[in-house]
Amino acid sequence: MVAVLRGDPAATVDGPVVLAGHELGADDLLEVADDLAGAVSQLGGPNAHVAIVARALGVPLLFGVTPEAADGVPAVLDGDTLIVEPTPEQERAARTAVRAAARRRAALAAGRTLPAVTRDGHTVTLLANVATAEESRAAVAAGAEGAGLVRTELPFLTARGWPGEAAHAAALGPVLGPLAGLVATVRTLDFAPDKLPPFLRGQAYAGEPPRDALAAQLRAVAAAGAGTRLRVMLPMVRSAAQVERARELLPAAVPFGAMVETGAAVEAVDEIAAAADFLSIGTNDLTASLLGLGRLDPALTPARAADPPVLRAIAATVAAGRRHGRPVSVCGDAAADPHAIPLLVGVGCRILSVAPSALDAVRAQLRELDTAECAGAAARIVS
Repeated sequence: MVAVLRGDPAATVDGPVVLAGHELGADDLLEVADDLAGAVSQLGGPNAHVAIVARALGVPLLFGVTPEAADGVPAVLDGDTLIVEPTPEQERAARTAVRAAARRRAALAAGRTLPAVTRDGHTVTLLANVATAEESRAAVAAGAEGAGLVRTELPFLTARGWPGEAAHAAALGPVLGPLAGLVATVRTLDFAPDKLPPFLRGQAYAGEPPRDALAAQLRAVAAAGAGTRLRVMLPMVRSAAQVERARELLPAAVPFGAMVETGAAVEAVDEIAAAADFLSIGTNDLTASLLGLGRLDPALTPARAADPPVLRAIAATVAAGRRHGRPVSVCGDAAADPHAIPLLVGVGCRILSVAPSALDAVRAQLRELDTAECAGAAARIVS
């Protein structure tokens, strides 16, 4: 990837840019999304919210580097290396790699009309993780059967107070519009330390909005999602009681689910499955919780879902879903990780939700898998 470097948000730089900063946030990427070719941040990690947004945009993001260079100089971002003012040979090599990557994307896109079915005939439902209207359109174009995760906090990262019903409706309507007739799984507000709006900074925020704020959001979600196969899910669930309290605020006809992404949720997964209509596994937070890692720890990669404690927890969640007749999806980044996907299939995951940019590659990989082989590989880890 070849572009020009931009470190000052106020700078004017034409053409594709590599955005660089001490600690980039999701809003920094979205501000220049149309021209963004890549990004570099001194602080952060692969599970930071900014990294999730970068993957959703389909652009590379490198952590641990802050270039000392002026705005507007040429730059090459190649894997885990940033080259400022590349030589002609380095630039030619980068452009060759870009063309090769484009050919691979085109080849994968040619398989969009093929079903996501394993070699031995097991169907996997492919959904998308979205937060913007552009992502919803890209997901539909790439053959997603809907959205397994609609993030709702992104428009409110600069909010000065809890958003009201009108604000939620205005933000959500354009995102759900392209999903008409398809599954739309809306997650309620999921603020966290690396994605806190100004009004929550400096406060002891426990991760749950006040009841009136949640009620306002759920009213807006029910209205905005009327044209979709709407589902709603609660993040960071720790008990069945949380699910029961929250679902009282939503019309009974709307399926209400729980995200399993904490150790506490795994311990109570049978009770949670009984209380919810469906389960969704957030592998990013679940991996962090079970391995004792911070979300910004560079060691917290999607492939760590293959660690025995995490894969056992995923298998236990799938088993609980089966016992209670609840569908179970995976919407964390492990769902698109080529090392983790066979193991997820091996423990029985049959619904994967990934960034729109990853749909083609995941579909192609699924078509090469044999579920018996996957089950054997998973069994060797969880046993």
